[in-house]
Amino acid sequence: MQSSIDMRKCAFLSILILLLTAGCESGNKSSLTEAELDRIAAEWKSDLPDMLVVAGETITCDEIIATTTERDGVVVSLKESFKPIARARGFEDFHCIREQIMAKVKPSREEALSLLKEYNKSEGLIKHALAVEAAMRYAARKRGENEEKWGVIALVHDLDYEQFPDQHCRKTEEILRSHNWPEEYIRAVLSHGWGICTDVEPQSELEKTLYAVDELTGLIVATALVRPSKSVMDMKVKSVRKKWKDKSFAAGVNRDIIEKGADILGVELSELIDDAIMGMREVAEEIGLKGEL
Repeated sequence: MQSSIDMRKCAFLSILILLLTAGCESGNKSSLTEAELDRIAAEWKSDLPDMLVVAGETITCDEIIATTTERDGVVVSLKESFKPIARARGFEDFHCIREQIMAKVKPSREEALSLLKEYNKSEGLIKHALAVEAAMRYAARKRGENEEKWGVIALVHDLDYEQFPDQHCRKTEEILRSHNWPEEYIRAVLSHGWGICTDVEPQSELEKTLYAVDELTGLIVATALVRPSKSVMDMKVKSVRKKWKDKSFAAGVNRDIIEKGADILGVELSELIDDAIMGMREVAEEIGLKGEL
């Protein structure tokens, strides 16, 4: 006999199968992408809910388990389990369950990196994403925040820039939404374009940090490349501050955004620069800034 934990897993697995067939009576059209299933599998043992809300009603694990049958030791819980519940409650559409499940299952770094490389072939853009990711991860650890979440969002913040520069941020929103990314992640990506291509103002610590370090990493890269070592490994804050004053150096870097980012974060500019350098050192080789040291 299976344990109650296994039965609960089977119950939710049944929901996922149901989603894949787009409802009790529908055909074989897939409702979950392969990437979504990977995310569900990766977090299967963690934070799945005990109940789901459909059409204003709730459906619980216990209801599903109560109607689950076994054949030759195998749990059969697709139509045998769900159709009686669906008919009794009048649930015609289970599509909304997807959002409830996916809200509990966060995108992985592997998924983010795959999307990044699907939409960007430029080595420079990929290195920029890795640099911003590293800076965000360092900042998250320093603040006691969720490093994985901060890093994943950083990886996709410029997802659309190579192919859709005129739709920057908005095309990324469309892409991420099509992959059922959480709204919180999408909002964070949109907020880094505040005042430039979106009106989404950074509010959380994550959003404010992304807004600030996006431009800053570009200045750090440019500064490193003109140093004798061509590296961030021996770079000091004062080197970046010196180049900061030269407005003709890395002229494409919007220093006003960096200053505004530091201000809304409530940190000194030097601290923001130091944190970004420290983060980028962790991926110096991957972003081509290990240099000759």
